[in-house]
Amino acid sequence: MGVVSRPQTVSGMLRDIYTAANEDTARARLDAFKASELGRKYPQSVKVWCDAWDRLVLFLQFPPAARRVLYTTNSIESLNA
Repeated sequence: MGVVSRPQTVSGMLRDIYTAANEDTARARLDAFKASELGRKYPQSVKVWCDAWDRLVLFLQFPPAARRVLYTTNSIESLNA
């Protein structure tokens, strides 16, 4: 049985960026998103992430467990806003 690939989504590609193990991996994933069909379709999303890169890099310095708490808490706060 072959590997079944899922279609890429904007949210999935962005999740791959902010859950990357390190800055180099995150940058490669951002570059892949930028070059993808979705990145070309949503250039404003690419711009927002590129403009916020310095803040994202700070976020990547936290251990993965802490990052999960931070982005989960932020999602919950956004939902309740």
